[in-house]
Amino acid sequence: MGNPESIANITQINLQDFYEKYYTPPNISILALGGLETSDLLSFIEKNSFSVLKGGARVNLGEPILRFNPITEKRITVKNSEISRVPTEVVRIDTYGVLPGNLDSLAIAIFKRTFYDVAFSELREKLSLTYGFTAKYSNYRQMFEFEIEGTLPSQMENDAEGLVEKCILETKQREDLLEHNRWSMITRFKMQDSSGGEILDNAESEICLYYRIFTNSEDIERLKNFSLEDIKKVGDFLLERKLSLILSPD
Repeated sequence: MGNPESIANITQINLQDFYEKYYTPPNISILALGGLETSDLLSFIEKNSFSVLKGGARVNLGEPILRFNPITEKRITVKNSEISRVPTEVVRIDTYGVLPGNLDSLAIAIFKRTFYDVAFSELREKLSLTYGFTAKYSNYRQMFEFEIEGTLPSQMENDAEGLVEKCILETKQREDLLEHNRWSMITRFKMQDSSGGEILDNAESEICLYYRIFTNSEDIERLKNFSLEDIKKVGDFLLERKLSLILSPD
């Protein structure tokens, strides 16, 4: 990630240095699931020349980022004709928020799920729209990015940001839904019967972000230990630090 100026200044030496520092055996985790014996897997790895020829050290996870520079823009509007030849009669809105790295990812997951419930009720049931909002978040180890995206009728272009804010505020206020989704996740962990693919995907994500794998019991304890106020903080940061990109019809 970066601005056009910084990306244009990247040299081959920069790329090679990055490769030498980060692409090392200590930074590699190998996950295996199935009938393969551990001894067979270790024997295969030991014969790999990469582990013999290259050294290196495990890169530290780094400290979470807690403060960010002030946002200089809250809204960017782009006409559809500027990026596409295909006309459209709808408005698309993507709202991004940066969250500090010390938040619990499970608290963010609960807020995301509750936001979806609130947005569905607001747009589908109250406004009778066939459109809706979805939400997702990304964990970059030291910080999180929360994204809300949706599509609305063209006549609601000026209402798009207000609807997003309204859904964020209502999500914070719906303690019943926040608590329901917390216990729904706890129940899911207790009853989970994942396939091999799901187990590996979850393990891969946790190793990448935390350098370890969490057991279901650990996740349940995490869900029990943080408060509703911890979940609501997600909404506070979103309202404080969000940028909306709006794709406007011509």
